[in-house]
Amino acid sequence: MSASASYLQNLNPQQLQAVTLPRECALILAGAGSGKTKVLTTRIAHLIQTGQASPAGVLAVTFTNKAAREMLTRLSAMLPINTRGMWVGTFHGLCNRLLRAHHREANLPQLFQIMDSGDQLALIKRLADPAKTLLLAMGAGIGAGLVQILIALFVAFFFYRDGERVRLLLIEGMTRLAGQEHGAKLFATAQGAIRGVVYGLIGTAFAQAVVAFLGFVIAGVPGAALLAALTFILSLVPMGPVLIWGGAAAWLHTHGQTGWAIFMVVYGVAVISSVDNFVKPILMSRAGNLSMLLVVLGVFGGAIAFGFIGLFVGPALLAVAWSLVKTWIDVTEEDERKAVTTA
Repeated sequence: MSASASYLQNLNPQQLQAVTLPRECALILAGAGSGKTKVLTTRIAHLIQTGQASPAGVLAVTFTNKAAREMLTRLSAMLPINTRGMWVGTFHGLCNRLLRAHHREANLPQLFQIMDSGDQLALIKRLADPAKTLLLAMGAGIGAGLVQILIALFVAFFFYRDGERVRLLLIEGMTRLAGQEHGAKLFATAQGAIRGVVYGLIGTAFAQAVVAFLGFVIAGVPGAALLAALTFILSLVPMGPVLIWGGAAAWLHTHGQTGWAIFMVVYGVAVISSVDNFVKPILMSRAGNLSMLLVVLGVFGGAIAFGFIGLFVGPALLAVAWSLVKTWIDVTEEDERKAVTTA
């Protein structure tokens, strides 16, 4: 027996007969523990060593990944070749490999995923928890915003009904606290800040509705005017416009318009929702005759501290505080000039 056939030395007569069968169809029946894997791997090695088959011309199919790895390990020990490219594996593994190699012919993406029902259920569970947390957080934020809007409307009703009386009371209170001149000035400052916030909110809502309408028309979303009107209303609620353009993007995706759905998401994030960051401070500062930095700090600080109502309270408090500081500085400088003149 030659050295090249050393892999045949540890076979019994029945195994040797099965391994050295001619290259033809053969049915080998074997019981448990009779060396089925040994016979199969040795026959593959024998066919390759004797030139009856090439490594790429052998297809060996088994049932488990463990058995496939064992077969490749034994072939590596018997053959002086790299067995990584050989077609040895399970039914699922070999079919997956074929589909990867011929994904175009199968009309599949190159990086497709194969998932059974258990894998799908596990993936859904992994995605469900973060999605549930996000939805609950968004729902809580929207709910809190709606409650604060209702409270603001409720308070605004009484301000509207008794506005003149409230104005006189506030002026009287400011006058007693800060004097005739400074009290009226502080009241005018707070009034301008609140007016600027109102104009800023309405103007921003209008701007978001306009750009949203344009986006819906471009993407071919039906009912663009109605969706724009809903955007105008929901822009007063934190994350409100996202519900509209996000729903439009979902509708486009479900109708097979993935490209337009991606456009709607990008347009919603970059244009519709971003209008709030630019238009609102400009309108607030111009309408209230206040510094833009003061308005921005007041809006964000008030929103963080008090929620939706803080959009009105924050700029007013900051504007009044800044006016008090300026008045104190002016009074101090005036007193110093008087002292110098008296001396």
